[in-house]
Amino acid sequence: MSLTERKKAFVELGKFLKSFIAVDNNKAEAIAGNGSSSIMDRAVEHAYHDNVWFVKSNVMQAIAAIAETMLIDELLSNWLLHYPQLNNDTILSVKKVGIIMAGNIPLVGFHDLLCVALSGHHAIVKPSSKDNALIRAVVDVLYKIEPRFNSYITVTQNRPVGIDAVISTGSNNSARYFESWYGDIPHIIRKNRSSVAILTGNESEDDLKLLSKDLFTYFGLGCRNVSSLFVPVNYDFNMLLNILSEFQGVNEHNEYNDCYRYQKAIMVMEQIPYYDTGSILLRNSVSLSAPIALVNYQKYLNTEYVKELIENQQDKIQCIVCKYVDINNAVEFGQTQLPALNDYADSIDTMIFLTNL
Repeated sequence: MSLTERKKAFVELGKFLKSFIAVDNNKAEAIAGNGSSSIMDRAVEHAYHDNVWFVKSNVMQAIAAIAETMLIDELLSNWLLHYPQLNNDTILSVKKVGIIMAGNIPLVGFHDLLCVALSGHHAIVKPSSKDNALIRAVVDVLYKIEPRFNSYITVTQNRPVGIDAVISTGSNNSARYFESWYGDIPHIIRKNRSSVAILTGNESEDDLKLLSKDLFTYFGLGCRNVSSLFVPVNYDFNMLLNILSEFQGVNEHNEYNDCYRYQKAIMVMEQIPYYDTGSILLRNSVSLSAPIALVNYQKYLNTEYVKELIENQQDKIQCIVCKYVDINNAVEFGQTQLPALNDYADSIDTMIFLTNL
């Protein structure tokens, strides 16, 4: 398949996913064939049974984000212009590239699949057991749109072997295993990362409402979810706390509410000072990562200190969210879970990695 043909298939996949979200089954099946909507319907249902954090609203939000930020013809075309070597399909040596996916949020490994498929390599996909149904369903729909992808995308339940390169995403602990298994072949091995936000006190109510999305989307389980705040020493928390208190709906999820109550109990027993919004807790801590239902904050005297601190911990940070601080690669409030095609995890350009194989 040529790059144009591969891209066209993914554009059609995007149109299908948009129609699926809009519950326009006739239009969806006109794109991907009879039964394609049923494939996705079953996957959405199975996803929750496999992972209780994958409630339908979050799954649909993830599907919408992929369709709207990754699978638009113009967006794909402009992104691919940065990799002119892909246009000469005759010089591409097809490699088997393993993709070991995480399962913390729905379809979190889709961008890696998109990169490998568009690069012309053969993707050997190992989904997480926590996100198995959705990625398989998306691949099955892609097969229906472009049957030739059957020869270029293989989904397996086993650890990829006999591969030429690998892209893996997981914890610091799992990364040690990946390094021992795949250290002698080209690899991208991602570890734990967290996201931070820098507040100055100049943020409007709308800014903080958007920040709330960065905290609460997908129950805060993504590495792009904000888990730590930098605030001035004289910061007034009142407006932020009032806005966060509006997100009581997350407590209707039993597992989230259990986490919230557990973290609160620890704070009380260990006599740790905290703010309680009724839906999330805020504590003073220098840690960048935080468990579910908890966000850390630390105070600063000047923004230069924050910039230096962030610079020294770049290998632990995925996103930096701010509006009133001049910092490289900052993400706007409310945009952490809407990464663009060139927002590569860990700031490693996956397409350059693939084109250099």
